[in-house]
Amino acid sequence: MALKEYLIKQLGSYGPDHAWIFVIVKPGFEKYTQQIIEEFTSDVSAGDDKHPAHTPWVLSKTRSKTLLPEEARSLYEIHKKEDWYEDLWKYMSSGMTTGLLFVKPDEKVSKKMFKEVDAIKDYIREQWGESEMRNVIHSSDSIEHMQHEASIYFVI
Repeated sequence: MALKEYLIKQLGSYGPDHAWIFVIVKPGFEKYTQQIIEEFTSDVSAGDDKHPAHTPWVLSKTRSKTLLPEEARSLYEIHKKEDWYEDLWKYMSSGMTTGLLFVKPDEKVSKKMFKEVDAIKDYIREQWGESEMRNVIHSSDSIEHMQHEASIYFVI
């Protein structure tokens, strides 16, 4: 079942007036899951020295799982030619991860939305990241990637 059909079935809505993002809490960082959720769901409209400005996202779905090696390879297929690809998929399948699906029901998908997500992601990585690879979270960078990546976690 495609993500769109899944969301309609599970949430009762999906459409151009809904902005969706998908985030993965990486292995070893599960202790920060609640704080990561709060970073996305907090209203920081004005921004401050600590947090990038953004309106709140609504947490729609979560699922924790250890990725199978083939799922981790698929998740990072776009980086297949990189010399660090094997280390990355092995790391991503080495322990528990948590997929987080967020929505803004009254916002459309836009470049601004992805810039906002990148700012939140960068802030989170600054706070708790350990290295380029062990950087706390992964987030989808396009609707196409989001649909593919989220389907690894939210499949019926």
